[in-house]
Amino acid sequence: MSFTEVKRINGPEAATVSMGIYLGLSSIIILTLEISLGTFVFLFFTINLLISKTIKESTAGLTSLSELETAIREVKTDFNKKNITQSNILELENIREAFIETFTDLEEANNKLAKSKAKEMATAAYRNLIHDLQVPVMAIGHYMQILDHEMASIEDRKQAQVRIVDLAEQIIKQIKSARTNLALEATIESSDLLVSVETATQNAKASLAEKAFVEVKTILPNQSIRHPHDSVLLGRAISNLVSNAIDAAKSKVFVEVVPADKFISIKISDDGHGMSMDDASLFLQGRGKSTKADRMGMGISSANHIVRSHGGKIVYQKSQMGGACFEIKLQGDLA
Repeated sequence: MSFTEVKRINGPEAATVSMGIYLGLSSIIILTLEISLGTFVFLFFTINLLISKTIKESTAGLTSLSELETAIREVKTDFNKKNITQSNILELENIREAFIETFTDLEEANNKLAKSKAKEMATAAYRNLIHDLQVPVMAIGHYMQILDHEMASIEDRKQAQVRIVDLAEQIIKQIKSARTNLALEATIESSDLLVSVETATQNAKASLAEKAFVEVKTILPNQSIRHPHDSVLLGRAISNLVSNAIDAAKSKVFVEVVPADKFISIKISDDGHGMSMDDASLFLQGRGKSTKADRMGMGISSANHIVRSHGGKIVYQKSQMGGACFEIKLQGDLA
């Protein structure tokens, strides 16, 4: 409380008035504090409520995103599964629909590509079959002319008859082999070629336990070689060749992988008796007659078809050990 004197205007000169002013400073301070505290409490609860709702919504969104990611990973491991849970969030639902649409398009494209590749392989196989049959068919025609020739001797005619029967058997054998090979479907994927070679060699050794005295040595590069191939089919081709090598070897078989700039060489060599170039050509075409039933002839023919389906070829030559050497050449740059 403070007092001050106030002189009245136009009043008596002696008339003065004392005026008291009540400031109430402490009350103002208390009121200000109460208002500030109330405002703080209100804002605190309001902000906490907003934060809680934001966290809840964010958690729900992250949960949906996590479920979407899990579903996508499941589809990645199992291409036949496309059951991705729908989301209430527009963006995630768009991602889900886009993924399913893209996956379906890729699946259709892969199916078309596989069918196209199968047709291409079948066409190439038939073309190779027709090419390989030209020689025996022409030979049969030649011997038929000898049979019909007036000047041909009885001995020549008998020999021609024997050769016609042999060639006919070879042609039937080759057609049967080609029909079996055409049923094979290659699934080409990029994987480590050395693993396929090593596995195929071990399988061949295991299948010929009675030949345990034969040393089978693999000579492989230090670094892995990633190359597009069907590990199962190409492994079967290598196993066939290694099995034949073990069967024919006296004591040693070498399996060597030699990478080059434009192709990869897989050599299977043995120290057996080997074979002539003509016999090797017949075996590769499926017309060879093995001294040990038909296993060897069909095995080499099947291996040749599989390698051809990989865009490669098999070349025969004498091995440095005096036996046979079948070399698989796979074309293409190394991965």
